[in-house]
Parts: sequence; C-alpha cells; structure tokens
Amino acid sequence: MEIQNKLHEDKGAIKDISKEEKRKQIQDQVSTQDNKQDVDQEQNVNANPVQWNEQNVNITTEFDMNKYCGKITGVTYLAKNKKILPSVNILLYFGDISEVPVYKTKSDENGNFSIEGLPPGYYSILAYVGMELRDIVQYIKVLVGQSVHQSIHLECIGKVSEKEAKDINVGYTL
Repeated sequence: MEIQNKLHEDKGAIKDISKEEKRKQIQDQVSTQDNKQDVDQEQNVNANPVQWNEQNVNITTEFDMNKYCGKITGVTYLAKNKKILPSVNILLYFGDISEVPVYKTKSDENGNFSIEGLPPGYYSILAYVGMELRDIVQYIKVLVGQSVHQSIHLECIGKVSEKEAKDINVGYTL
C-alpha cells in the first residue's frame, strides 16, 4: 500500500508540475500579449536633443594700428605767394564733402597738419581761415598703412554771406 500511496503521490506531483507548467505558459502568453500592446502604443521621441559644449579659448594677438591705418599730412600755404599759413582750420570728410566732417584739426604755427588713424578709402579736405580764404581738396586716396602728403593752397574767395558760409561749411569753428 505504501508503494501505491507513493505512486499516487508521485502522480499528484506530476499532475502538480504539469499544472505549474500550464500556469507558466499562460503567464508567458499574457506577458507576450502585454508586450505586443506596449509596442503598438504611440511613442514620443525627442528628435532634437540639446547638447551644451563649453570651451575656454584664449587668443592673444599683437595688433599694431599703424600697420592697418593710413594718415594724411601736409602744409598749408597762401596760393598767391606760397607763404606758409599757420592756424588753418582743416575739416576731413570721408568721400565727398558733406554736412558733418569726420575729423577736425588746425595746422600748427609752421603750417603743418597731420591726421592719423584713418581707415583705407577716399577723403576730402576743406581748409579755411575766417570767411575769405579757403581750399577744397577732393578724393585723396589713402591705402592700408600709407602716409599721404597733401599740400593745401588757400585762395581768397572774397566776402561770403552767412548763408553761403553755412552752405560751404566755412562756418565751423574748432
């Protein structure tokens, strides 16, 4: 009898094992179904990720302004007799003469003037003393690092009205 009970117990264990296997199979099927459902669901993916890169770069350069800028120097004369004129008002314009000069200076007691630090381009100069002596020099070409010497010969233009003085920019004072 004991043997029969053991066989019967063994058969029950076999039956229990087979029931356990069936449960696992059912669970596997359920989990497989769950996975399939998860795959079918809509997924939101960020296609534009943000990445921050930071680098510290130190660059040291030696910049000599004189290598890249030009200058205009010259002497102011009276046109009639070529005498040097001191304290002549000099107005510098970029391009053609307009209402506002880019630089103002005066010639020294020897009639010399110098305008430095100019970017390359064409310049015009209006020089005057009072309301009667004046000279206009146009289209002075200044290249990179170039020094241009420009003599100015002032001529007598006669008496000018206040309106004419403003029209020709003679009314500026430095």
